[in-house]
Amino acid sequence: MGQRMRTVEQHISAAIEGVGLLPALDVTLAESRGCVLAEDVSSPTDWPHFSQCAEFGYAVRTADVSAGTPLTVIDEVPAGSSASAAIGPGKAIRVHAGAPLPGAADAVAPDAMATRNPDGTVRIRGPLGSGSGVIPVGSTAPAGKLLLEAGRRIDERAVGILAAIGRSRVSVRPRPRVVLVTVGDELVPVGSALGSGLLHESTSTLLAAAVASLDGVPYRVGPLRDDEAAIADSLDDQQVRADLLIVTGGVASPTDSVVGVVERIADLSFDTGSTSLGMFGYGRVGEDGIPLLCLPGDPVRAFSLFRVLVAPIISTMMGQPIHAPRELPLAVPVERRSTTQLLLARVDRNSTVQPILSDLPSLLDLSHADALIRIPSGSGSLPVGTPVPALPLQGPR
Repeated sequence: MGQRMRTVEQHISAAIEGVGLLPALDVTLAESRGCVLAEDVSSPTDWPHFSQCAEFGYAVRTADVSAGTPLTVIDEVPAGSSASAAIGPGKAIRVHAGAPLPGAADAVAPDAMATRNPDGTVRIRGPLGSGSGVIPVGSTAPAGKLLLEAGRRIDERAVGILAAIGRSRVSVRPRPRVVLVTVGDELVPVGSALGSGLLHESTSTLLAAAVASLDGVPYRVGPLRDDEAAIADSLDDQQVRADLLIVTGGVASPTDSVVGVVERIADLSFDTGSTSLGMFGYGRVGEDGIPLLCLPGDPVRAFSLFRVLVAPIISTMMGQPIHAPRELPLAVPVERRSTTQLLLARVDRNSTVQPILSDLPSLLDLSHADALIRIPSGSGSLPVGTPVPALPLQGPR
């Protein structure tokens, strides 16, 4: 077992070493949300490709409106229709929002400016400038204009742009498939009855939500019995659908079951004490070199290491930036220890951090925390106001 006393930054670098972008896929627009663009997207035509009426009203020539004479309404053009004949002097055409602007018209007078007379004519109360109430050809984007750059996460706004320019498919970096395998004889599925000594398995549920918050696709397996053969079979089976494998539990000590299994089937490095969160491991498994991480079974420790080690891997796979911690001052003094402490903390309104000082913080503590702070190893205490790295606990957006 490779034991490496590394800093947190060195662990992050080692964990993401060799992790690259997932291969681009051509997907439907419905499948693209949450993925990252693998291509630049430009406007294929002028957008809009015809001059549109921006509102309900009357298409007119502004010269006729300036004259103040009643205009004869000769036609009505709803949205989706072809443009009517061109407007001649003294004429107007009733138009709906989104309808093509009739020829020779240079403005649309809204209903609020128009008075319809009993004889069928309409009087427009000016003034009305040329181009008023009109969306010109190419005013949103001319043909060839770059609309969305490769590397952008596809959110609902990007989906709207793609739909508007007629893109039913798009090339993306897919959402990473993250398989979460949970090990522990004491664990039962959520919703099961609890017997003496048993716990509901919350760790993979928590991590699955964390994966989804980063736009990954989580799959949960287990809880498995603490049996090396069952663990090995599961890890072998899950490789076919995993871009990233995470095992929680069975790594409390170098003699635990998961450690024994992964040392036989994977190229992993284990850390046994460089941080306050306990033992963890990372490396590659299988012919395809799938990234594999082994995290503690405790949900809070597993989640904390997820934010430190796994989130950067998912970001790298999707071609997204890795979000670095912020330097925030301590609100209280903190005693240093022989290992780096990764502590839950609350960020107050003055942007100072208040550590949650507990050797085994609970999920309730996690729910009240805003950040994970790093207290370097050493002796003595860090005084109030000392800046420390603070990593936000919510997924970056």
